[in-house]
Amino acid sequence: LVNGTRNPYLPIPPQVVRLRLLNASSDRLYNLGLTANKTFNQIGSDGGLFANPVTLTRLMLAPGERAEILIDFTGLAGQNINLLSYASELPNGIYGATNPAAMGPGTITGYSGNPLNGTNFNIIQFQVNLSQTANPVTTIPSSLVIATPVSPTLSVQSRTLTISPVVMGPSGSVNGPFQFNGAPFNMSINNYTVPLNNVETWVIDNQSAIAHPFHIHDVQFYILDINGSIPPLNLQGRKDVVLVRAQQTVKFIARFNDFCDSIPYMFHCHMLPHEDDGLMGQFVVSCPITAINENNASNNEFNLYPNPSQHFINIQLNDPSSKMIKIELFDLLGKIIFAGNFYESKIQIPVSDLSNGTYFIKVYSNDTVLTRKLLINK
Repeated sequence: LVNGTRNPYLPIPPQVVRLRLLNASSDRLYNLGLTANKTFNQIGSDGGLFANPVTLTRLMLAPGERAEILIDFTGLAGQNINLLSYASELPNGIYGATNPAAMGPGTITGYSGNPLNGTNFNIIQFQVNLSQTANPVTTIPSSLVIATPVSPTLSVQSRTLTISPVVMGPSGSVNGPFQFNGAPFNMSINNYTVPLNNVETWVIDNQSAIAHPFHIHDVQFYILDINGSIPPLNLQGRKDVVLVRAQQTVKFIARFNDFCDSIPYMFHCHMLPHEDDGLMGQFVVSCPITAINENNASNNEFNLYPNPSQHFINIQLNDPSSKMIKIELFDLLGKIIFAGNFYESKIQIPVSDLSNGTYFIKVYSNDTVLTRKLLINK
C-alpha cells in the first residue's frame, strides 16, 4: 500500500531512485521483486544503512520490518516496471504463502479464500519518464557507512525465548494463542532485568508451525546465526525485527546502553493477532549502582577473602544450614561480570582477568540478599 492506495502508478526518472519500505500489514509477509527479476540494491534495514549495498532479486519483508533499496532505472525510459510480491515463491509456514502451516494440514479461517495468498501480485508500477531530474544519481555507491557489529565475545548474558502454541495440533500450532516460555503476557511481571550497558545474546526458538516476526523495543541487534548458519548479507545490519520461521532458531546480540529506569520495554511477535493473544513480554534496564548498603553483609553472615584480591576470591557462608542460591559480581556501572548458581556454603571464583578497581558481590542465600564491596588490586 502507498498512501492507502494499492498498486499506484509512480512517475520515475531514468536514474537511480531510493525507496524506503515498511511492511505495515498486521500479518502478511511480502516477497518483493521487480519485473523480469531485475536486480536492485538493499542499502539499509531497520536500524540504518549497511556498510555496502547488497544486490538482490527478492526481499522478504515481515510485518514491522523496514528496508531501504536503490533501483536503477537508467536506460529504461518509456518502460513500465512493476514491484511485485512473489507470494507463489514463499515457503509454507509463512503468512502469505499457499499454506500458512509449515507441516501438516493446519490452516487459518478464511485464509484459502484470500486471492493474494500464494499468488504473485503487483504493489507499485513505475512509469519511467523520458527526461531526468536536475543533478540525477546515475551510479550505485560501492560503500556507504562504517558499520561495526557487536562482537559475540562481549556477551555477558544469554537468554532463550521459546515460542510455542498453547494448544498443540494442526489448528493450535498455526492459529495460537502462542506464548513465550510457556507463559502468557502479564503486565504486572517484568520477565527480565537487564543492567545498563549489558551486552546480551538472545535466542528465539520457534516451536510452532508458523513463522513469527520477533520485535524488541529499546535496542537494535545484530543477528549472529539462523539455525547455526551465518545470516545472509541483507540480514547482517542493525535490526529490531527478525522473522523466525517454523522450527527455526535465531540468535542475536544487543548492547543495552541507554534509557535505564523502572519503565519496561516490550518484546513481542509483530503479527497483531499473536501479540494481542499474549505472545509478548517485557524487560527493564536497571541503572548503575550508586549506593550499596553493606550493613546486611556483616562478617557474621559471610566471609569474602582475600579482599583486596589478585587472582581469586573465596565466599563462605558462616551459617552451615544456609546454602548459596546465586552469586553475581557487578562493576561500578551495574554491569554483570559474573553470575552463577551454587549449592555449597563455600566457593572459589577466579578474578585474575578483572581490571583493578571496585566491584560488588551479591550473594542470594535462601530468602536473603547479601552485598559486599570487593577490591581488585594487582
